[in-house]
Amino acid sequence: MKLSSDKVKKACRRNNLTLGEAIDQAGVSRTAYYSLLRKESVLPRSVLALADFLKIEPGELLERTVRPEIRTRLLLAKLEQIMSRNPPANR
Repeated sequence: MKLSSDKVKKACRRNNLTLGEAIDQAGVSRTAYYSLLRKESVLPRSVLALADFLKIEPGELLERTVRPEIRTRLLLAKLEQIMSRNPPANR
């Protein structure tokens, strides 16, 4: 699977962040981010090899889990969006 700069930027816009803010707050260095963009795949070769052998997409072998701290940050971001649209609302 290849990292899509368009999808990353779109996600940043949805969260009212610049790309720089997003990668800084995520703890990813700019060098690492741009290095990932240049790679044909950001998945380990073993996952790609297994998926290729099984004739399936690599994503079908991966679990999509969201760590609790990430889920909490996502929920807080949604809360902030709601609060900004409804100033008199009580948290």
